[in-house]
Amino acid sequence: MGNFYKDVLLKLKPNDDPEHVYTDINLLEPGTRAAVAGVLADAKKAGFDLRLYETYRPQVRQTALYRKGATKLRKVGCHGYGLAADLQLFING
Repeated sequence: MGNFYKDVLLKLKPNDDPEHVYTDINLLEPGTRAAVAGVLADAKKAGFDLRLYETYRPQVRQTALYRKGATKLRKVGCHGYGLAADLQLFING
């Protein structure tokens, strides 16, 4: 078994635009990806419009979010390792 972080994320050339949001579920570590896919499927079955918003987050985006006060983490946390995803619930569009 390989190392997801080394095999996938370290080979990714991050976009230098701090506003660029990565939404690709394949940028999540396989166990995390399966868990997120399960949550999305369960929400859909229950009638909720839950969507994946952000997966991988490079340091340039983390810094921008920190400066805006959107996070208290100065250094990228779990998003930088494929271990976190942000989800959005849509209600009435």
